[in-house]
Amino acid sequence: MDDLVRGRLRNFAIGAAVQRMRRDRGLDDYRLARQVRISTKTLLDYESGEEAIPAAKLFEIAEVLAVPIEELLQDFADVAHLLRD
Repeated sequence: MDDLVRGRLRNFAIGAAVQRMRRDRGLDDYRLARQVRISTKTLLDYESGEEAIPAAKLFEIAEVLAVPIEELLQDFADVAHLLRD
């Protein structure tokens, strides 16, 4: 798998995890965006995988969602492992 595909897959998997956990906690996109000091559009770009989430911002998001950072990264790790096999 080339780096471009891996990067897009990573962005999508991590963004989807953020969106799922945000919704599970009853937070709307506006509220989470405000809590981590980004625009709603930026959050939606992160959640859709259109934009990579910077590491520092991912830690902030994990803190607001009250989840370990590993939980946000797990979906990508699972997919990457399957694609390696």
